[in-house]
Amino acid sequence: MHWNNNMIPRILRAAGAGLITVLIAVLVLASNKNNEAAQAAGSEETETAQNTYDVNTNEEIRELIRSYYDAYAAGDTAALEQIVKPLSDEEKGFVGMFSEYVDEYENLICYQKQVPGENSYMVNAAVDILFRGIDTPAPGLDFFYVETDEDGSLYINNLYCQFNSMMEVDPVNPKTQSMIEDYEEQMDVVLLKESVQKRYESAVMADPALGELISSTIRDAYTSWATEPDETEGIVTAAVETEAIESEAPEPETETESVTETETE
Repeated sequence: MHWNNNMIPRILRAAGAGLITVLIAVLVLASNKNNEAAQAAGSEETETAQNTYDVNTNEEIRELIRSYYDAYAAGDTAALEQIVKPLSDEEKGFVGMFSEYVDEYENLICYQKQVPGENSYMVNAAVDILFRGIDTPAPGLDFFYVETDEDGSLYINNLYCQFNSMMEVDPVNPKTQSMIEDYEEQMDVVLLKESVQKRYESAVMADPALGELISSTIRDAYTSWATEPDETEGIVTAAVETEAIESEAPEPETETESVTETETE
């Protein structure tokens, strides 16, 4: 099974929170049709904040996140493995399921802050998700923890992305996790989330088809996928059951001794 049965109710309860990524544990997406307007809004939101983020100032980060969304939309886990570390088998399965409903992601805006004293970045990515057959884009917001590899290239530390944060597939570094939690509470980040939430709610209100897709179609597909028996688990279970039956079965009686005695009499 993909997930412990106790995990499913928690995920479904989270679906009521509004942002589509909370629903599916991986894609808290956000944006504005007009990039310049979105950047201006971000600047207004952060004027009074002590810790402000940079908006689209690092092209390498933006290209990295762009590649991530392109691969996610295409269901291309091989491409994802080139830019994220690690990529669990559970998330690979999820990518395959979710990509069936997605056309593309557009209007990417990256809000990033560099980790003090490190070549690492905490990034909120704003982007519109275009679902197949739906006219209205769905806004949302995603978080990425971007680090620098030994060769100087950037990659996404996937331990701190939405999927693993919700599913807890792999353990995280408590110190890094605590730093990210502090970041999430900073005023400019809080204001950005609130702005995205309002845009998301407006989109759903304006297009019932979008709301139906997210709250019903994708929710049901996710639940079905998450509770689907794992084929390899079934094979192992069958093998164990067969071994148990064989071990409990009585050994066949042998007549060798009685036949020998009869023949020699």
